Amino acid sequence: MPPQVVFPDSVPRTVAGKAEPVRLSREAGSPPSPAALTTPTQELVARVRSEGLGLPVESADADFFELGGRSLIATQVVAPLVKDSARA
Repeated sequence: MPPQVVFPDSVPRTVAGKAEPVRLSREAGSPPSPAALTTPTQELVARVRSEGLGLPVESADADFFELGGRSLIATQVVAPLVKDSARA
């Protein structure tokens, strides 16, 4: 379940006319408080994502792509996680 449902009067659009979800979420109101990292797995994923993005990731529900992630970075982030899960 989403923490809140917002029905905007209009959808913000880019110059090309596409919906701009980042601006839409900012205009929707204050975001919910970030989810704490509570398990070792969440802490591992946050650490690897933080290293891949070059910035701190302190929330379990932080969106990788909204933080600046791209597909190439995603492959670099996933590789250590897959390697770690193979050892388990």
